[in-house]
Amino acid sequence: MCIGKTYVASSAILEPYLRGTDGFLLVYDVTNRDSFEFLRTAHTKAFGYREAGKPVWVYGARTDRPQMERMVSAEEGEEFCENIEAKFLRVPAYAAQVLGQAVIEEMTGRAIVSKMSREAASAARRENMSKDLSSVDPAPRQRGFSISSLKDKLLHRK
Repeated sequence: MCIGKTYVASSAILEPYLRGTDGFLLVYDVTNRDSFEFLRTAHTKAFGYREAGKPVWVYGARTDRPQMERMVSAEEGEEFCENIEAKFLRVPAYAAQVLGQAVIEEMTGRAIVSKMSREAASAARRENMSKDLSSVDPAPRQRGFSISSLKDKLLHRK
């Protein structure tokens, strides 16, 4: 979270925004090294809430700036994304508005597909659990046994 030039990575602040998310979009400014370093810190907190299969994108903003103004190289951004298994997006400032809609549509589509596959997997697990439970014998008392009769059988008494 960026507040002016102050970066806050407090779990208490981030936590309400991270619960129940269907994906993550992490943004940094290629002309601001602090914004990139913040992502390295913040993503560890964010990924505490990341379930398997939730998509993550890292967006390097202002890539149209001259090379001498850039503080973060494209290679650093790509390496960071490889390490955290995220998709890397580079969009120049002048194209952000035009490309923004396409990026949002792609992210939304991937998040929906990801959520649907997680829900299907969860439903399959619940179904398998109910099948497993239905094959379990009823409790001894339901079959007419008492605890003392089971104890006698275990101790080989008649």
